[in-house]
Amino acid sequence: MSKQATYIEEQIQLMQERGMVITDTNKAKEILLDVGYYRLGFYTYPFELYPNVNPRSHQYKPGTDFNQIIDLYYFDHDLRHVLLKYISRIEVNLRTFITYTCSNYYKSNPTWFVSPKAVTRKFRQEFEQKIYSTLRQNPCIAKHHKRYDNDKFAPAWKTMEFMTLGSIITLYENLLDKSLKLQIAQHYGLNTIALFENYLQTIKVIRNACAHGNHIFDLQLIKAVKKGPLANYDDKHRHNIYSVLLVVLYFLHIISENREEELKLTLKEHIQTYKNRDHVTILNDFLQNIL
Repeated sequence: MSKQATYIEEQIQLMQERGMVITDTNKAKEILLDVGYYRLGFYTYPFELYPNVNPRSHQYKPGTDFNQIIDLYYFDHDLRHVLLKYISRIEVNLRTFITYTCSNYYKSNPTWFVSPKAVTRKFRQEFEQKIYSTLRQNPCIAKHHKRYDNDKFAPAWKTMEFMTLGSIITLYENLLDKSLKLQIAQHYGLNTIALFENYLQTIKVIRNACAHGNHIFDLQLIKAVKKGPLANYDDKHRHNIYSVLLVVLYFLHIISENREEELKLTLKEHIQTYKNRDHVTILNDFLQNIL
């Protein structure tokens, strides 16, 4: 039988029974109503005794204070906002370069992204049935169709401007011309399509995690980050935030070395401000090895 919902008072009592120190219950109620008991659980995990034991006891280490949990929550919250600024720079650059390169490669066909000569049938069907129906609601795309009512699609430089990063990456992955795909990958200093796609998927994962408010301090990737040209790569960190940050810095280095150095400094300052350093060991490794 699934668990039942609990009231705030019950949630606080349960945490106290498990060993958490909560000195200001009114403040705890305010935070639980704001953040949510389930979401906060991602930040209590590092404070548990033997958290990897199945089934978990959910008992907290002696002396664990509710304020420590909140500190970790806001540390992670601020880290997401730091990264979003720079990931947005990467996203715009990727969209611009892929649009520019492909549109000039298929110069005589401004809607090459639905051409059977350019992209796979699977992508074309997905694009026509789902993606473009949403894009048509965008005021700029709607304006195009109002002016050119015979056009089934707006040209690539309009259409791709409003596609999500995920759709841009999917479009790249479904390009038929491997020489074109390699040309784009090489622009970013990568000599294989597979490596470029691995890095693109990594950017997609961290971008979505940051945008949707997911916890990232202990992010675990399903697909490992490949080494490639990444400096200070550590195989033990290929599935976590350490390697994700390496990929973010790599793209920034290609796009703008000033922004790369700016992010490094911001990350260093942010990680150093966090008091409970034992709970962000991966980021401490990043601080020691890269920053």
